[in-house]
Amino acid sequence: VPGLKAAPLEFETKAPPGSDALVIGFPENGAFHVEPARVRAEIKAGGPDIYKRGTVSRDVYSLYAKVRQGNSGGPLISPNGKVYGVIFAKSLDDESTGYALTADEIREDIEAGVRNTKPVDTQGCAL
Repeated sequence: VPGLKAAPLEFETKAPPGSDALVIGFPENGAFHVEPARVRAEIKAGGPDIYKRGTVSRDVYSLYAKVRQGNSGGPLISPNGKVYGVIFAKSLDDESTGYALTADEIREDIEAGVRNTKPVDTQGCAL
């Protein structure tokens, strides 16, 4: 962001199972909130894309964490302040399970975002 006087976040390469982490965001349109988390496993998850135009396969972390609506898009932070990934979903069956895209999964988009500074259409979400 031109003119931003903050250091960019750094990314961790991996979060081994059992790693402590933090889910950071503004859940349910509320105040800033930090939720403790622990990485269960790195998995390959398949499902529809957000526009329901096709199926995608993603590298994700399964987490022991209470992820709430509004956490999506926020970081999963390591104890040393680096980003393990980006929160994108919660389990429909277990309120103590959440999911984050891995840093490797989003790396190409991060690099493109650094280079591309022109506004883009956000399209319409399928929900």
